[in-house]
Amino acid sequence: MAHPGGLQCGDARFDVGSTTKCMTLEIVDKQIHPGLIFEADTKKYIPGADVHFTLDVESPGAYDNSTGQDPYGIYFAILAKAPTSIDYGSFTAVPDTVSPKDSSICPHQVFSGSDDTTKDTVAMTWTAGPQTCGDVTFTMLWGNGPGDAPKAPSDPFMHRSVITISGEPCKDPQTTTPAVPVGETWQCTICAHVYDADLDGAGLAFEDLPNDWICPVCAQPKSSYQKQVDVALPAADTWTCTICAHVYDADADGAGLAFEDLPNDWICPVCAQPKSSYQKQVDVASPAADTWTCTICAHVYDADADGAGLAFEDLPNDWICPVCAQPKSSYQKEVDIALPAADSWTCTICAHVYDADLDGAGLAFEDLPNDWLCPVCAQPKSSYEKQAYQKQTNDFFI
Repeated sequence: MAHPGGLQCGDARFDVGSTTKCMTLEIVDKQIHPGLIFEADTKKYIPGADVHFTLDVESPGAYDNSTGQDPYGIYFAILAKAPTSIDYGSFTAVPDTVSPKDSSICPHQVFSGSDDTTKDTVAMTWTAGPQTCGDVTFTMLWGNGPGDAPKAPSDPFMHRSVITISGEPCKDPQTTTPAVPVGETWQCTICAHVYDADLDGAGLAFEDLPNDWICPVCAQPKSSYQKQVDVALPAADTWTCTICAHVYDADADGAGLAFEDLPNDWICPVCAQPKSSYQKQVDVASPAADTWTCTICAHVYDADADGAGLAFEDLPNDWICPVCAQPKSSYQKEVDIALPAADSWTCTICAHVYDADLDGAGLAFEDLPNDWLCPVCAQPKSSYEKQAYQKQTNDFFI
């Protein structure tokens, strides 16, 4: 017997109120039904404790396959879910006629593995995990067969019944993020490529590259690069579902855990897709405009402290860096990188942001011909990805 209706781990059809069909039948929320016994031996649990379930359903027909149709019986699937916890526990003892959805990544979901599973009373054991907390719901989808001919019984149905067991509330997670200095980076002022020692320089630090080294993206000389010296508090890593665009919230979705620490069977709380559907957001940094930085010691020029209030451009040519005593010519102006507007397209190779007027004769990116190439690194149109804007922040994600 296959998993009823092709239900996936944490399938949205387990959600109360969902109108999605299962086995071509409309799902009806029905907690009480004649002939149904679906109950637990306790109303509360503690982490690591066992909860015993009893399931008994009166079959709508005899277990007879003489007609060539599927035999009558009750097919079911049960999902345990703790909305405020990342640990849903697991079914640890079930009869041979009950099967797990996937014991390795979905141990909290089981289904009827035989046509006559409910011919006798079904006893199952669910064990709370060490991190299970809050209320746990056990939702059962159950019906008597497919709703379409020729295998449909005379009176097909699909019901959804729920048991809730209480646990201790989840503890408030720690939310303090320590200060982390940004690592030293070198960025091309022409194409915005950030130097990667392993990929671009055989492991050499940028300062140790030969003078004839050129940018691997736009082929400009080494002198086109500028050192990024900002020290900032980076925003916490942000992960977004590529299916429904839900942004992972550690407090609301994962009991305070960082996304990387979630178990592999964690699913999106909105669309019930697996953890692998999420992608990490790209934080686009924006250095301050009109900033001059020493390429030797990384000192940032301060007009008041270093130049008696003069703009850098107005300093005399014999002015020297107050830190390393190198000449004025050792300073470079920081490039002001504009944050892309909403609905912008960015090259995943060189980070160039498509400009309709400059790059495409006014055409929207979607309307460009397929043989269009990036004007900076000459990569194909397919190398671009659309950025989505997070309102009132400087965070974009691809």
